[in-house]
Amino acid sequence: FYGLAQKGGNSNMGLIYKIKNDGSGYSELHTFNGIIGDGAYPHGTVISDGTYLYGTTQAGGNANGKFFKIKKDGTGFSILLELNEFTYGDSPLGNFYFDGTYLFATTSIGGNFGGGTIVKLKTDGSIISKIFDFGDTLIGHTPEGTLISDGIYLYGTTSKGGQLGFGTVFRIKPDGTGYSTLVNFDNSLNGSIPTSTLSYDGTFLYGMTAEGGVNNYGTIFKLKPDGSSFSKLLDFNGSGNGREPRGSLLLKDSDLYGMTSLGGSFGMGEGCI
Repeated sequence: FYGLAQKGGNSNMGLIYKIKNDGSGYSELHTFNGIIGDGAYPHGTVISDGTYLYGTTQAGGNANGKFFKIKKDGTGFSILLELNEFTYGDSPLGNFYFDGTYLFATTSIGGNFGGGTIVKLKTDGSIISKIFDFGDTLIGHTPEGTLISDGIYLYGTTSKGGQLGFGTVFRIKPDGTGYSTLVNFDNSLNGSIPTSTLSYDGTFLYGMTAEGGVNNYGTIFKLKPDGSSFSKLLDFNGSGNGREPRGSLLLKDSDLYGMTSLGGSFGMGEGCI
């Protein structure tokens, strides 16, 4: 397994590690130090194309976020893109989506309207382009999750904005065209602040909101990729099934698996199905 720690390491700015699935063989592949040419405070997870691992950091060097790659043995570390708040955006909070040719990522702030961006680039750092700017109240802003794809569109969420101000579900084509808002969250009924990555079973998209719903503790929802057939599957209630779900839902057979950051019997979160 390969992962990221947001803090710790020699400079307490995070690291990349690997470990075998029996718990043995732990080693640190790279320790971030925040200097020019490096990053600081990596976020989320890494993805792989079979040769390199790819990930993001929230800061480092010029204090802006970074896109990086590194080989699985810890060699070949390089910065693919030094983010700039006013050009490509800044502070990526999700991970990369890789379509076999391009890496796609969102930034949570910056861009033309200050609400974040969608950036795509090749794995060698060439052909970098910003394909979308968030920021208008109608389209949402502050994307936090990772983009997913059905082979035609990219799908994601914004944790703020939209027509009602409580976040959105959106889709966009990989070339930056065809953007549309599929869901505008309303807080009290269908939830608010969707920060999780969506999941797709071939028919429905599934996601979670961190707040809102009947108890204001978050919800689980589903919808079709065209935005139709939206339904709320669950209202979190605090002590019974947790509150403030984080991360993403895992699809296995006919079940969804996820976690909450708070609530449950001891108030510290729990797994749910």
